[in-house]
Amino acid sequence: MSWSPSSKEVLPTEFVETASKKHVAIFHVWASWNANDKTMDIRLGKIAAKYGHQIFLGSIDADDPGHWQMCRELGVLNLPALVSFVNGKHFETLIGLRSEEDLDSKLQAWLNSARA
Repeated sequence: MSWSPSSKEVLPTEFVETASKKHVAIFHVWASWNANDKTMDIRLGKIAAKYGHQIFLGSIDADDPGHWQMCRELGVLNLPALVSFVNGKHFETLIGLRSEEDLDSKLQAWLNSARA
């Protein structure tokens, strides 16, 4: 069995609705073959435990052909990637593995933007 993230998988047909469920929605774009995605998932799990009541955290399988067009539109050029939506609008796409400190800082900035 191949690996998948611990966060809820978001299917292409659910994406738009899911992106606007909370003021801040974060999507981990991943692939089962990318070892960095496992590390990112662990770090995101810690962040979700801290901010879970304020954010939505989901995952998008980059190997699913149904997601390819959306990944291009969101600027996902490499993995792992994090795509943030603030108040239902695409806010930022981060490429590459991030430290827990960087993730925490970004999340605080996204939450502050949602309140502005």
